[in-house]
Amino acid sequence: MITKDSINEKLQEVTYPGFTKSIVDFGFVKNIEVNGDSVKVDVDISSSAPEVKEELEKDIRVKLELLKAKDITINITTPKMPKESSSKGKNIAPH
Repeated sequence: MITKDSINEKLQEVTYPGFTKSIVDFGFVKNIEVNGDSVKVDVDISSSAPEVKEELEKDIRVKLELLKAKDITINITTPKMPKESSSKGKNIAPH
């Protein structure tokens, strides 16, 4: 039977890319829901790089499949990319 504890143990094996600490140690795992063989995991990371999100999603999915989870939902929240501001036409000092 899949439990929150068994999921947490598997997620302890998922290291954050570029570091040796796990996503659990960093406190990135925000929520775990289990309903039979359906699992939902919410993760909040500090990088907005798409490759970090993709790598974590792949690693998390592999670990959850080892627990025989069938319906896996992984929600990874990343920081919003800052909007690039343009100085066209506003607050420009004269030459």
